[in-house]
Amino acid sequence: MITLPKFKTVFRSGLSMQDVADRLQAKVEPAKTVRFNRSTGFPFEGTVNPQSFQLRRILNYRNSFAPDIKGKISDDAFGSRIEVTFSIHPLAFVLFAFILGIGMLVTAIIMFASFSSGGFNLQALLPVIALPAAVAIFYYAFHSERKTSTQLLENIFQAEAESPSDLTVTNMIYP
Repeated sequence: MITLPKFKTVFRSGLSMQDVADRLQAKVEPAKTVRFNRSTGFPFEGTVNPQSFQLRRILNYRNSFAPDIKGKISDDAFGSRIEVTFSIHPLAFVLFAFILGIGMLVTAIIMFASFSSGGFNLQALLPVIALPAAVAIFYYAFHSERKTSTQLLENIFQAEAESPSDLTVTNMIYP
């Protein structure tokens, strides 16, 4: 089963829906296909509508696993409720899964060659250690960017994340 990391959180703000959308719009630059200058002064790029938004953080470095951010803004008794979903771009996940699959194939070949040569070589275990390390790096890259984006959004919305530890893994292929 192919799974994508997905993180959902809710912000509650004392600001009205329109104020939240206006404050967010002031921090979002329109999305560009190619970005030559990464230091634009805007923390995010994407689109903002009065009731929803789609964002991606503008980074001064490369991180293919930075989350895509989608959100819905709705009225609340105390101001507004902002539901935000952080997810990895499907193409980045497919590329990672492909590279991981090649790594698993190479591991199997090395281990088979090691066992068929009549002895066991400790170097054959190196890929076995490298594969979990690659997965850990994948999740760290995603969640470190998610945490930074959450803090930026908290400042913009003048709110706190209601459920910051609600980590979920969802299926990429829906039945």
